Amino acid sequence: MSQPVDPVRSTAVYLVNRVTEDHKLLSELLPQAVSHLAPPDRARAQRLAVETLRWADRADRMLGPYLRLKPYEYTLNVLRLGVVEICLHGSAAHGVVNDLVSITAAHPKVGKASGLVNAVLRKIARDTDKWEKLPLPKLPKWLRKPLVADFGKGVVDALEQAFAAGASIDVTPKSDDPDLAAKLNATTVSYTH
Repeated sequence: MSQPVDPVRSTAVYLVNRVTEDHKLLSELLPQAVSHLAPPDRARAQRLAVETLRWADRADRMLGPYLRLKPYEYTLNVLRLGVVEICLHGSAAHGVVNDLVSITAAHPKVGKASGLVNAVLRKIARDTDKWEKLPLPKLPKWLRKPLVADFGKGVVDALEQAFAAGASIDVTPKSDDPDLAAKLNATTVSYTH
């Protein structure tokens, strides 16, 4: 009897695959792909897909020692998502592995790769300390090469560092509560209109 498939992770895998295999824009896919999910689950599926794409280069480096051959793109994307959840977020490995094995097993073409997903992600879960030692992800070659030609390697390296760091969160309160910044452990910034 097969395990139920987690709809959030399944949607995230679907999104990543459509971007990497079909070369679709994530912004085009999102509205329809997440419409069946509740709003918090939509946000989580989108976040997982975006982070898997953002950190794919580092995830591939993490996976390298555990793969003799490059698996099918679908399986590779499942593994990438697992690496990002386990290494970047510190998610409980047993839950991530169980869900991703179920997602892989349910796929008609690569279902037999569920054993590979299980074995590799369990090994990754034991080696999470290697994640931070890996280099920051590089932009794809098709994008990086013309940017280096136009702006120089130093600028592109700085872009990649900023891209990996992600954007800071802007929380604008409805009222002026002087203690709010302290409660949120945040920095107050004054804007003039």
